[in-house]
Amino acid sequence: MTPELLEAIDNNQTSNPLTVTTRDFKEVDEEEVEVTVTEQLTPEELYPRHSAEDAHRLVQRQAGKGRSAEDLLRQAIRLKQPALTTQKGWERYLSDALTIANRSFIDEFNEDDARKYRDHLIDTLNGTTVKNRIRSVKGLFNVAKDEGWIETNPFDCVNLKYIKASPKAKEVRRLDEVDKSVCKLVEYQQCLYWLMRYTGTHVSEAAGLRFEDIDLAGGVIHIRANELRPLKNNYRTRDLPIIKPLQQKPKELLPKQDTGHIFPGLYDEKYSRRGNGMHWQHFIDISPKACRDAVATASRDADVNERVLGAILGHTPKSSTGVYGSVSMEAKQKALEALIK
Repeated sequence: MTPELLEAIDNNQTSNPLTVTTRDFKEVDEEEVEVTVTEQLTPEELYPRHSAEDAHRLVQRQAGKGRSAEDLLRQAIRLKQPALTTQKGWERYLSDALTIANRSFIDEFNEDDARKYRDHLIDTLNGTTVKNRIRSVKGLFNVAKDEGWIETNPFDCVNLKYIKASPKAKEVRRLDEVDKSVCKLVEYQQCLYWLMRYTGTHVSEAAGLRFEDIDLAGGVIHIRANELRPLKNNYRTRDLPIIKPLQQKPKELLPKQDTGHIFPGLYDEKYSRRGNGMHWQHFIDISPKACRDAVATASRDADVNERVLGAILGHTPKSSTGVYGSVSMEAKQKALEALIK
């Protein structure tokens, strides 16, 4: 089954592809009259060049049914354009759901199957993970519903409030002691640490910086999308002040260069991701994300306004009023200086 054949079928769907109606002429009382002839075909007669199994699938698809997991994933990825790691998760969760329910096609999956998948997850995973996986698969089935492949989402029957989640309390560390052991990292990762330590950027944002993004003279770091590091949304595009403790670090640890990626070795081609797979625990006993958590904690301890903190971290505003206006560099500077008090 070629992509061209599938596309042609998708563009010419009919409720009953096996019913073929033709017009013919028949002599009645010495007069020629037009008659309609209806013939019922088998899938193999309609698609004689294909196996019986493939012919049956093609007939189902032509009737608007028989969409596979691959079809749904392809369409969801096309519409939502998620990160590669998210795509891999979708693929695994959807495959598991169909396998557990013993289904081959999306439109075969029903509410009983959704409950069966839920029960399997509850028996094998903690509540938080169960909820996250069901949300992911439900979101995919919402795409199928919106595309007209199914009439209702089978996961609408699963009420997540009955699934007890026990979120792990996040332990946030102050980084004053960690600062003393950063020299254990290789130099380019030391620079990455200081950048995240005093800006709160995601590891992928810091690892994807270019030399031209850091304006030492102007005291500004520009977080911008580039060819190897897209940003999740428009709020991730932002300018951050370079506070005093950070001013000397790039000069000390980076080569003197005007353009190009600062950390070219931190691009994971397999996952199309920056800063993937860095293991700092062995050297300095924290993960890279601890830097971002520390910025958020220090800012809240200093009573920094959530709108200002969100502008620093690149968060999407939680209310409609938060969309309007902007946060000044002075406000961001004052907030980040809470890290050195």
